[in-house]
Amino acid sequence: MRYKDNERYLARVQSSIDAEKRMGQERKAARDARREAERSRAEAAHYRAQERSIKRITTNERAAEFWIATVGVGVRGLIDTMKYGTAPVAIPAAVLKIRAYNVKTKTTEEVDVLDFIRRHSVTGFPALAPNDGQIRYNDIVFPSTIYYFLKYHWEGGPAT
Repeated sequence: MRYKDNERYLARVQSSIDAEKRMGQERKAARDARREAERSRAEAAHYRAQERSIKRITTNERAAEFWIATVGVGVRGLIDTMKYGTAPVAIPAAVLKIRAYNVKTKTTEEVDVLDFIRRHSVTGFPALAPNDGQIRYNDIVFPSTIYYFLKYHWEGGPAT
């Protein structure tokens, strides 16, 4: 009889060990699945952020190219007039605007190029680092290409 009790005890112990082993494997599988889901969400968020960044850069580059092609010629003439006293170029004041985003008010506004250049005519243009094709100056964000265009022509670009 003792032998049979011992076998039953060993069978119970073995089933308990097997159950514990199964539960451990299931917990590990669930933990791995959670980690994989978190990693997948993080990758998706990173991909979306990268796409937004690329879209922002592309949009800013297109806007800057258009602005430089249409308004840039007049701005070069304006800078030459301010710096060298050459014959003034007739430029409508309404054209000399940069569409910029105001971070404080969270709105798009028009920045007057003439005022912007006058502000920096004495001190020079500060060295600002672009972020996603944009420059943040005080609370205003606008395309970095336009900023570097103005800076280049003010700080010693060739006279037109």
